[in-house]
Amino acid sequence: MTNIDAVIVDDERYAHIALKNYLKAYASGISLIGQCHSFNEALVELPKLTPSIIFLDIKLPDGLGLDLIKEVVNKEYQPLIICTTAYDHYAINALKNHVFDYLLKPLNPEEFQTTVTNAMAAIAELQSNDTNLGQQKLRVTDRTGTQYIPFSKIVRLEACGNYTQISLSCGSKVLVSKTLKRFENELNHPMFSRIHNSHILNLEHFDHSVSYKEVLLSNGELVPVSRARKNAFLAAIKSYLPKH
Repeated sequence: MTNIDAVIVDDERYAHIALKNYLKAYASGISLIGQCHSFNEALVELPKLTPSIIFLDIKLPDGLGLDLIKEVVNKEYQPLIICTTAYDHYAINALKNHVFDYLLKPLNPEEFQTTVTNAMAAIAELQSNDTNLGQQKLRVTDRTGTQYIPFSKIVRLEACGNYTQISLSCGSKVLVSKTLKRFENELNHPMFSRIHNSHILNLEHFDHSVSYKEVLLSNGELVPVSRARKNAFLAAIKSYLPKH
C-alpha cells in the first residue's frame, strides 16, 4: 500500500514531538505532511493539505476540535479523525462526530499502534476497487471534491508549480494542489516512471519513443524525457512492460 498522508493538530509542542516519534516507531506507512498549532491555522491548512488522517487535539486555544471537524469534513472530504487529548469527558461527543478513534494522553504505545494499524487498514479498504480488489487507486482532492482514481486510468502527471495536473485516459484532466514530488511518493508502483522533473508517466500508456528526447503516449501527447532520467526510464520499460 502507498504511504498515507497525515496532519497533527495540537497546540502543545510536546504533543507534536510525541506523535512524530510514535509515527516513526509504529506507523512507517504514514507520512506526516503538516503540523497545525491552532484551530484557525488548521481551518486554513487542512483544506489545502487534505490528509487522509488527522491527529486532532480536542481542546485548542482558539476553539474546539469537534467544531473544527464540522468545518472541514463534508461529503467530498472525509478523513479519518483520531483524537488525542487529555480530556476524556469529550469522548462520547467525539465518537458521535464520526471520530475514528479516541486516544487519551499520555498516549499508550500499544493502543496507538492498534489504532493506526486499524486506520491504515480502513483507508486501504476505501481505496480498493469494488470490481477489482487488486486495483490500486490514487486519492486526489480538487475544487470539485475528493475522488479515487484507478492507477490504470492515469496517463501522466505534470508539475504546475505547487500544483499537479493529472491527465486521464478518458481525456479529462484534474488539477490538484499537491506537488509532483508528493505524488511520486504516493505512486510507489513500477508502472509509474519519473521521466522528467516535470513529468511522471504511466508505462501502461507509453506508446513509443519519437526520439531520445521525447515519447508518445496513448492519448497522443508528446512528453519530454530528461537526459538525467533517460537510463532509469529505459530500465523501467525493460523491467515492467515485458511482464504486462
